Amino acid sequence: MTETPTPTEPAPPAPDPEPTPPDTDDELSGLDDRARRLVDRANTEAARFRHEARRAEEQLQALQREHETEQERLVREAEDRGRQEGQAEVERITADFQRQLATMAIKAKAADRFNDAADAVLHLPLDELLAIENEAARDNAVDKALADLLDAKPYLGRGERRPLVTQGGRSEQPNGRPRERSWLRG
Repeated sequence: MTETPTPTEPAPPAPDPEPTPPDTDDELSGLDDRARRLVDRANTEAARFRHEARRAEEQLQALQREHETEQERLVREAEDRGRQEGQAEVERITADFQRQLATMAIKAKAADRFNDAADAVLHLPLDELLAIENEAARDNAVDKALADLLDAKPYLGRGERRPLVTQGGRSEQPNGRPRERSWLRG
């Protein structure tokens, strides 16, 4: 005859949904069948107790929230809001930093082809380029966009028509003649 729980007695807990850890032959190799059954039963009970402890912790938190005062609730909500705002600020700063890094990388790629690398950044669709997740695909897209920009607006590019003139005494004038006093600077 099986016993059925009376209305005053709680029903026995349902079996643990967590799988019990698998036994390895190395750990239990020296045990007989009775000892293995005892170990298996102890593992099952430990898993059930862990599950019950988790459930009791969740119930305790629910009761604490239910019985907290208005001030405690406001403090908890303020802490949660502060945590969320802090996370949003971190994400915003990270996005700004990634945008600055991408802008610098585009300027570095454009430095040898454009008179002013900042022009390339101004004329390229940065948001579309930054949306590309794959770094190699993004690099290819940037190269193609820079080439397309030079085709569309060749006056932005550093052509053969304008040689690089530095402030130093050894640089040549655009007409190809050396400066008059360059021999003084050695």
